[in-house]
Amino acid sequence: MVERAKYSRRRKHDEDDDIDYINERNMKFNKNLERFYGQYTAEIKQNLERGTAI
Repeated sequence: MVERAKYSRRRKHDEDDDIDYINERNMKFNKNLERFYGQYTAEIKQNLERGTAI
């Protein structure tokens, strides 16, 4: 049991990635949303970033 505690696996953190979550559970939820609805919201996100949203 002591040996196992030394090797606990942490999730890799990407420093260059945008942070759009408040905790780990929200990060997972956001990833699922992006996976299922990302293709439908890509144009809306681009318009918001450019400032040309209707």
